[in-house]
Amino acid sequence: MAGLDLNGRINMEKASVLLLDPNPWSQQITKQILFGFGVRTPFVCENPADAREILEGQDVNLLVISDVLGETTGYEFVSWMRRAGIGPNSFIPIIIVSGHTKRSNIHAARDCGANFILAKPVSVQVMLERVLWVARDGRTFIDTGKYLGPDRRFRSIDPPDGVMRRRDDLRPGTAFAPGAESLAAAGGDQ
Repeated sequence: MAGLDLNGRINMEKASVLLLDPNPWSQQITKQILFGFGVRTPFVCENPADAREILEGQDVNLLVISDVLGETTGYEFVSWMRRAGIGPNSFIPIIIVSGHTKRSNIHAARDCGANFILAKPVSVQVMLERVLWVARDGRTFIDTGKYLGPDRRFRSIDPPDGVMRRRDDLRPGTAFAPGAESLAAAGGDQ
């Protein structure tokens, strides 16, 4: 999707980007950012119906979508897109842009299958970092029946310093204590 030119600048000249945002001012700002990355002609839509038409007829490399779309939300659109079976477009990177990044919106973005959510106003640097991140993102897609999208786990982290893991609280000699054999391996009662 994104490449670097000889001067180390991002070059999305060959990328096909869909921008779905009903707000003309927000559209203009995002288009200018994308032009700065080398995107030549982004598809720009003000409503989900036009975006669906493009997604069903064109290969797209990136979707930048507003969380507010009028009668529906960006989260609902992303959920539809992930499940619609529209070929490779169901698996493209998606960045949701929101005026409100409260915890519930962040969870909604994660749970609908988006790769990232950004707070407005979006700076060029933050958009660049996120575009590069999703271009390099190696998370596999997960389909659980209720969720289809990139694996929601970013990394496995240990508990903070000074905090023990719950597993460490177990008494030695119990089946799940660190270093203990499983009951089946130990010939325990079943």
